[in-house]
Amino acid sequence: MKISDIDVDAIIANARQQLKDDASISPSLRSTFEILLLIIPILLGRVNTNSRNSSKPPSQDPDRVKKERVITESGVRKS
Repeated sequence: MKISDIDVDAIIANARQQLKDDASISPSLRSTFEILLLIIPILLGRVNTNSRNSSKPPSQDPDRVKKERVITESGVRKS
């Protein structure tokens, strides 16, 4: 997965390898980092969802161009 030209998968793999190689880290800190390394891809997956690749309605898409509503003389809204 890439975000803004950053290869997130490679960075996570590198962090896991460093965590595996470093014997000086306490078990509690090691487990905390493992949990964080599991959560990061999940959160990034949620950030990258939109109406085209999920069941979200188009109205919830980020950066969506919204149409202006115009109220006519009769009080009826036009899109």
